Amino acid sequence: MHKQHTIIGMAGHIDHGKTALIRALTGIETDQLPQEKERGITIDLGFAYWKDTVTIIDVPGHDKFIRNMAAGVSMVDLFILVIAADDGIMPQTREHLEILKFFNVRRGIAVLNKIDLVEPDWLDLVQDEVQGFLHTNGFEDVPLLAVSSVNGSGIEKLRQTIIEMIETLPEKKSTRPFRLNIDRSFSAKGFGAVVTGTVLSSDLAIESRLQVLPEKIETKVRGLEVHQKETSHIVTGQRAAINLSGINKQQLHRGQVLVKPGTLESCTELFAVVKTTALFKFKMKRLAEIRVHLGAAEIKGKINWFEEDSYLEAEKNYHIHLKLSEPCAAAPGDAILLRSYSPAVTTAGGGVLQINPPKLKRKHDDWQTYFGVLKEGSLSDKIKLLLKHSEYGIWSAKRIAALFFEETGKVEQILNKLAKQKILASLDLAKTKKYLLVTNAEKMVEMIVRKIEQAAADGEALKGYNFQEIQNLFVAETISEQVVKYVLQKAVNSGRLFYDGLLYMPSSVQHKEKMLELKEKIERHYKEQRFAPPDIVQFAVELEISKNELNGLIQDLIRANSLLSIGGVYYLHTTVFTEFLVFLKAQFEKQKELDIAEVRRFTGSSRKYIIPLLEYSDREGYTAREGDLRFRGNKL
Repeated sequence: MHKQHTIIGMAGHIDHGKTALIRALTGIETDQLPQEKERGITIDLGFAYWKDTVTIIDVPGHDKFIRNMAAGVSMVDLFILVIAADDGIMPQTREHLEILKFFNVRRGIAVLNKIDLVEPDWLDLVQDEVQGFLHTNGFEDVPLLAVSSVNGSGIEKLRQTIIEMIETLPEKKSTRPFRLNIDRSFSAKGFGAVVTGTVLSSDLAIESRLQVLPEKIETKVRGLEVHQKETSHIVTGQRAAINLSGINKQQLHRGQVLVKPGTLESCTELFAVVKTTALFKFKMKRLAEIRVHLGAAEIKGKINWFEEDSYLEAEKNYHIHLKLSEPCAAAPGDAILLRSYSPAVTTAGGGVLQINPPKLKRKHDDWQTYFGVLKEGSLSDKIKLLLKHSEYGIWSAKRIAALFFEETGKVEQILNKLAKQKILASLDLAKTKKYLLVTNAEKMVEMIVRKIEQAAADGEALKGYNFQEIQNLFVAETISEQVVKYVLQKAVNSGRLFYDGLLYMPSSVQHKEKMLELKEKIERHYKEQRFAPPDIVQFAVELEISKNELNGLIQDLIRANSLLSIGGVYYLHTTVFTEFLVFLKAQFEKQKELDIAEVRRFTGSSRKYIIPLLEYSDREGYTAREGDLRFRGNKL
């Protein structure tokens, strides 16, 4: 017998003897609930533990309990499809086989049960019918065995066939983080909250920290059991009971998922590819409400698809977008089952391709290529696709890993490789590396440079813009400051923009020449006007630039020591102010004091300019004021 754990799922129509067959095979009664024993049907999932490494799940057959079947069949390695010899193929037999196809469970055994109730000739007819049914549905390699759970006929052969099939199962390999879909939860006296489920990936040890999704409740592993035996460690494929601490029974229910903290995102939307069933007989329009079965959860959702069909048609593949009525936990690659809302009929099944996907428009985007990458591409291809469609969003390895449900280390290796290939840009933010697609960064460079150049050409911002102005004017609010800084640095490094330490401006030769010409005009004008400087508004009109642009150029000339701000009231050329200082020295050598009239005669200017000039001279220490007179200052 295989050392790895095997899950066998029993399927079939109500009253066809699944529970009795498990009892005959294993000696274990899987009907647990009082109402199950009373009514003789399996309502909830039942479990039989066989030969230490095999769990048999008794999946309910009644139509009303199909959600439990979806929960059971989504995790099985082998199926046993039970068909009563006296009834033959029934509606739920067909539906269950469809579901097995959807979940890609292809290994199994078909069992004709209750052969003690039929004549040999009738048995031959039923066997032929079932064989044809299996072949028609693509299950040609599935053996068909005839048994009786009552008198034991054929049971030993069935038992041997199961053992042989288990030996041929491929080894279960999992590179994903730990996950378990909760299919039962209860409170055990003296222990507290307990959940059960099948380990879908990785392993788990006592004391490990876990998160319950979709609610993101933090908890810790207190104890573990496999096949009702205590253990310190559980692995992929095992059915396990987990005793949790720091959480109560009321917070737990079927449909939740256990993961290591931060390894999987909850989702409210997803992309999937599904095939509609042949049993689908009525029209379903876009955005119709539908029952979505993911793991052990059943959630309401609204369905849309990218194909042109106005209505879903039977036996066709569809690329779908599901919007869920509440958050759930799912990962790419998960099986998904869809059932119509009313009446509740199996509609389609397939696999999840992406959770929390970007907005993709059927009529405008190349959705076929997008889904092609999701279906066939490598993880590296899928990461590039994610970043491409997130435009200017930046992503950490941990966040990407949680979206694809992959180990963070594996994602980091891919991201580092893509960064070395210059496909991704790596940004170091608060001790965390985040990544941006270089082609998206280039698009933003183009956009910002184009807008700054256009503003310069229109005379709106000849001098350029500071960082905050660029962030406010040209960039969407959703784009982070770090991305804008990276993009601007990229524009400067590539020579597309010039940065003077304060402003970003076009770096074209024509622009530089124009800026130089304007500065020369401004400087010459202030030199000529001497102590009667121009009105800023009027001067800007004469130069055919905005007031803000003129102020910006004047600030450049101040930094270059060509102009001087006289108390923020007006500006003088520095050579003109130097002439004023020479005049002051000459006057004070001849006399101790100086009045306003003498300053007016020297400057030829009005009080409007003389008063601010003298007040500036006082503040700077060139003069000292007493009443209306000025005396030599310490600095002169």
